[in-house]
Amino acid sequence: MNPAVVIGIVGAIAGVTQAAFSLGLSRSPAWPESRPFALVAVTAAGYCLFDLGLVLDVPPHVAATLVQIAFAFGTLHGVAWLRYLAAADRRPLRPSERWLIVVGLAMTVGALVPGFLVTTEIVTFRINWVAVTYHTPQPTMIGLAIYLYFVMAFVVVLAGAMSRWREGWQARFPVVGVAVLAALSLNDTLASAEYISMPLLLDAGSIVVVIVTGLLHQLRFGADVHRLELSSTELEYEIAVRTREQLETQAALARIERLASVGRLTAGVAHEINNPIAVVLHNLEQLQVRVEGQRDQLADLSAYVDGGLLATHRIIRIVRQLLDAGRGVSLDPGRLVPFAVTPVVRRALRSVEDTLGPLNVVVDVEPGLAARGDAAMVEQVLINLVTNAAHALEAAPAGRIEVRAVRAGDRARISVADNGPGLSASVRERLFEPFVSTKPVGKGSGFGLAVSQGLMRSQQGELKLAHTSELGTEMAIELAWSPEAPIAPPASGSSEPAGRSRLRVLIIDDDEAVRSMLHDLMSRDYCVELAASVGEACERIVKAPPVDFVFCDLMMPDGGAEAWLARCSGEHSFLAERTIIITGGPTTAHAAALINANADRVLYKPFALADMRAMVARVLSGRPRA
Repeated sequence: MNPAVVIGIVGAIAGVTQAAFSLGLSRSPAWPESRPFALVAVTAAGYCLFDLGLVLDVPPHVAATLVQIAFAFGTLHGVAWLRYLAAADRRPLRPSERWLIVVGLAMTVGALVPGFLVTTEIVTFRINWVAVTYHTPQPTMIGLAIYLYFVMAFVVVLAGAMSRWREGWQARFPVVGVAVLAALSLNDTLASAEYISMPLLLDAGSIVVVIVTGLLHQLRFGADVHRLELSSTELEYEIAVRTREQLETQAALARIERLASVGRLTAGVAHEINNPIAVVLHNLEQLQVRVEGQRDQLADLSAYVDGGLLATHRIIRIVRQLLDAGRGVSLDPGRLVPFAVTPVVRRALRSVEDTLGPLNVVVDVEPGLAARGDAAMVEQVLINLVTNAAHALEAAPAGRIEVRAVRAGDRARISVADNGPGLSASVRERLFEPFVSTKPVGKGSGFGLAVSQGLMRSQQGELKLAHTSELGTEMAIELAWSPEAPIAPPASGSSEPAGRSRLRVLIIDDDEAVRSMLHDLMSRDYCVELAASVGEACERIVKAPPVDFVFCDLMMPDGGAEAWLARCSGEHSFLAERTIIITGGPTTAHAAALINANADRVLYKPFALADMRAMVARVLSGRPRA
């Protein structure tokens, strides 16, 4: 078979295939040049197909008609290249390109007019070295101009496309292809005029350029698909991460809200019960002082007093722990002091055994280990952890609890481990949420670990689940390790103020029972003035002898400590720095902010005589809390 026929048929099929692919690709907004390139491909296919009239043995008028149609496709091919390269550059057509397009469309119409471009006179010539015989209808002068149009169009396109040369081979090849087509147009012009002995190559060359450009499009399309898949995978991962974070945030907000609700409830309850507890504590302390010298005769009464004091102090401690946990804020640094770990562990174990009976406990505490924090809070957390461990072992025949305390770098770590059944995955995820419990109804409120975690964080520590499995569970608390020796409690009467007769105190509290209790507590050391409101207090400091310091309740109907501090002005402004705020706990965020701003001058009700004396000494000396 004539090789030129094979090339023409294969080229036509390849051009139509590439045109179909480009039309499909043009649906993507990222490929605006694909539709113009589809026109480039289909016109190249038409040119290859109808240019077969030059090599087929057909009547002259048929050959002339086929060549006319081939010329029409050829001019459209040049127009298509102009449109494609402008679209590829994302730019409008240049004036020279518009002119060439108009001329090309006019020549396309003219090519279909018989005798306008070619005559029916056939010239036959053979290219022996490729074994191809051409039957070429003789072109008119206008027909010869078609070849010149091809050359001019390709040169204009080539000049405009050189700006893309530096963008890589996917941008360079169309430029190279246009240059090749311009050269092949010149070759066909000279060969048709029999100036050179060369085969007609424009049809084969145009389809080769189209196919290679199309392959480059496919490579670029594949790279885009790969990038899109990567972006899609990354986006799916990001969505999954954001969704998980959102769910975790929502869960955390729900936990915070539940804990805040409990905190608000606790603050309100504490505010109401701390005043009567303060009175009870004072009365018990005074009763203890009265019977101190008669313990032999009043042994039973003394035991009752001691028991009442212990219970009252325990109530005070629990209320303060609930307040600290509910507020979720750090403690005053003055309450974080060095303490020995061993006595705290022993007291916690003794308290649990007093309630649950003897336990199988292994204790291993590093000798001399000390931590910095609130020993009472740590003891309460350990009581909760050991109690939980004991409950987990109720069904275990050989249950064992291990309590270990070691130094871990700059932290002191205390762990409580059991060999119980462990915790399920659902419980682990919500372990520190309020109202989550693994205990049977009636044995646990589900609030213990949530409060315990709040207590640890309030003293710059942490409570966490170290590990859990079917072999048991280990909980661990961590606090700042302390190289200092624990501070010993002051001896009784060591805070006795000097020169007490010269000190005058003003007590501002709207609760009559509390005022009476404070008067009884302080009158042995100071001259006491009482006021039931801020307004009455302001009148007293004007009329009565000057006072040395002030005790003012945080919250009262007329504004309490905030109103008092705001009204300390002029000659009495020094009293603002000598005002000790007393409170059972703030019930609002505004009150909590005032407490934090004056943390070194706050006493939480109820308080002991020694605590009161130490605070007064510190305020009068102007020393900040250690």
